[in-house]
Amino acid sequence: MTIWVAEVEIDRSDLEGWSRRMFGAGAAGLEERDPPGQERPPRQPWDRGPLPAEPARVVVRAWFDGARPADFPASVQWTEEPEVDWEAKFRAAHEPIVVSPRLTISPPWCAQDGDLVLEPGMGFGTGAHATTRAALALLESRLSGIGTVLDVGCGSGILALAAAHLGVADVEGVDVERAALVEARRTARRNSLKARFHATPVRRLTAPADLVLANLHAELLEQLGRDLLRLTRQRLIVAGVLADREARVRATFEPELRLDERRVDGEWVALAYERP
Repeated sequence: MTIWVAEVEIDRSDLEGWSRRMFGAGAAGLEERDPPGQERPPRQPWDRGPLPAEPARVVVRAWFDGARPADFPASVQWTEEPEVDWEAKFRAAHEPIVVSPRLTISPPWCAQDGDLVLEPGMGFGTGAHATTRAALALLESRLSGIGTVLDVGCGSGILALAAAHLGVADVEGVDVERAALVEARRTARRNSLKARFHATPVRRLTAPADLVLANLHAELLEQLGRDLLRLTRQRLIVAGVLADREARVRATFEPELRLDERRVDGEWVALAYERP
């Protein structure tokens, strides 16, 4: 089936009217973009202050299945695109992540016996992002003598579940996002793994863990620093740190903890600590 794409740049004040017109003509979907050269940077978790102002103009793109609608102004640019198998494209974008001979993380459609099976979903962490890859590698090589693991900001639960998959008997993860906790519990059941996931605030956790994991941005690591130190019995792994914020994170945990390994992947830094 042919997909026709209509694109037009308009005043933002006309957006509602154009949206009604396109959906009235049979549009299957609509997208808004900032005009070229006026794109606003994505807001990061550590950003503070007001949102950047919206540009006065906006680019609208609409998709139409089958025949191209008639009676649109000449300002509308039309392109013809082939139909896309979005499910196949989604699956192709999520391939197995081989961390070590002991740990491979796979989506369900291509998992092999012995893999940790993770359905790409709402919770952050499929193993593909540089921060998660680094944390997994540091985790996998530091489980000797570890009986308890705490994953702070667990997202999809990938780090906690990797620890359970590798044989740690007592694993828990905490997160403020309820949807992420639902996904983590579902993944634990799928893999027949024992792990506890809950939304208890970090400040209220009382039991130290042999290994604490925190794949969070630098500002949050600073904010939670005292609690992470309090909860770390032997080892701490932190990831999600942009290189230009590394010094601030290291000042949070050193010298109380000794830096054991530092990994860099592009602009991201992961740090493994242990008690002296």
